[in-house]
Amino acid sequence: MRRWPLLAALAFGAVFFLWIAGPGVVSPTSVDWTMKSDWRIHFLGWHIFRGEPWAWPPGRLVGYYHAPTGTSIGYTDSLPLVAFVLKPLSGALPMPFQYLGLWLLACFALQGYFGARLAQLWTTSPAAQFFTGAVFVLTPTLLNRAPHPALCAHWTLLWALLLSFRYRPGDALPYRSMLALGLVIGLVHPYLAVMVLAVLTAFVARALLARNRDGRLQSRMEPVLALLMTAGITAAGWWASGMFLVSGESMARTGLGYFSMNLLAPVTPSGWSSWMPDIAVGAGGQTFEGLQYFGAGLLLLVVLAAVLALTLRRRAPGLGVGPLLVICLALALYALSPRVTFADRVVLDYSSPVLDRVAIFGVTGRFFWPAAYALLALAARTMLTRLPAPIATALLVIVIGVQILDLRPAYAERYALAHSKAFHEWPGAPRSPVWTAALPHYDHLVLFPPLQCGPAPVLFELPAYLAGLHGLTVNVGEVARSNEGDRARYCDQLERDLAAGRVDDRSMYLVHPANEARLRAAAPALVCGTIDDIRTCVTVSSYQAWRDAAPFN
Repeated sequence: MRRWPLLAALAFGAVFFLWIAGPGVVSPTSVDWTMKSDWRIHFLGWHIFRGEPWAWPPGRLVGYYHAPTGTSIGYTDSLPLVAFVLKPLSGALPMPFQYLGLWLLACFALQGYFGARLAQLWTTSPAAQFFTGAVFVLTPTLLNRAPHPALCAHWTLLWALLLSFRYRPGDALPYRSMLALGLVIGLVHPYLAVMVLAVLTAFVARALLARNRDGRLQSRMEPVLALLMTAGITAAGWWASGMFLVSGESMARTGLGYFSMNLLAPVTPSGWSSWMPDIAVGAGGQTFEGLQYFGAGLLLLVVLAAVLALTLRRRAPGLGVGPLLVICLALALYALSPRVTFADRVVLDYSSPVLDRVAIFGVTGRFFWPAAYALLALAARTMLTRLPAPIATALLVIVIGVQILDLRPAYAERYALAHSKAFHEWPGAPRSPVWTAALPHYDHLVLFPPLQCGPAPVLFELPAYLAGLHGLTVNVGEVARSNEGDRARYCDQLERDLAAGRVDDRSMYLVHPANEARLRAAAPALVCGTIDDIRTCVTVSSYQAWRDAAPFN
């Protein structure tokens, strides 16, 4: 196996990302850009997690969101796979330190690598292998997920497809690769984990069908055992990430039917295309979570492959894709949600409160990804196996050129954004020296009330950043899921503490103006002032320790 096409495809993915995003994004000490979009949730979860003692399960995040249950880095989508590796090294890392940019860079690079690995199954041409890898890098759905780094790990789907396509009847099952993939995806994101396990289920079904003629029970059970072990290690990753800290109806995700895929999604540009007209959609969430636009180049690839399959009857190596097609079809149907739309028309709606209550994976539009990548892989396979290598390579170059020309508006928009001065600035960054002087004297930052309980004195980014910087806990944050009962009990207790004037010397209180008078009347032994336009109160006794360093009023 030649390695240079793989390395070249890997480099293409990395260079493409660096061109779009700029080198500043991958600098570990550059954090201001992470205070935007969902990045702020992912970074701040890690930012506090790195300074906490290990808890049980390991991904538990005690000092963020609210006590005593807190949350987990799984529910801040802080990439447990990376966080677990770096936490023991936290003392040697700069403060602050972010790895989101490097992860995104790795995802684009690995997308090219695994795309080229797939091509090596079907052609010996190094050029064709490289350009196939480049094709997978240029899928719009990958770039579209950049605001959510964990969901950029599309290369795990390509890895699963590689294991499936590489298998031949009589081969030993790739236990180690399956287990490695299961571990990785269990520590990345549950949505992708379900998709990967679905693709591996199709692979195991194919292996079972191939072994059907073997009368030995051991031979027939081996694929099932491999899948169960992989699913088990994935579930272990979820447990370690703290995913099982939330249960019951709190796991349900709102938006079922809103964050869905449209029946016309593969040809609906939603502003990404130079040539294709925009098509109205049936729900606002379909333009992002349901975006499945292939791009004109990849649509051309699929059309060319279909023509080749119909006109050139040359027999290609069998892949036994039946189980994979069934699984991908099932996932694609789930992607449509109970509210099925064609353009802006609802063609079928079987929504119900019962479905809403059990919709753990309520952002259904994402579940078309396995079908999309399987279709692209099969299209590439058709071209590479039915045409001479020079012709196939030339057509891949044309496909890439058409794709880039079609997606110019999307590339230009994201390039301009990522290279702008405003993108690398955080207007809400701490300015006052009082924070640095005062916070080392406290253990807790307490908002009265935090966002999850009512109108807050400040959004969560600044308090969470300060808490991580100085090793404090903070009672605010954003999380993907939380126990509603715990949240309600915490808010009730906080209100009772406010009414009773229960304050302590180890807490700094950030107070909503509407609550300050009540708090000071209930707890007269407080001194209050303004720090960065935030009304802040501390006990008189704790204030004495730092008042001369940075007085406030």
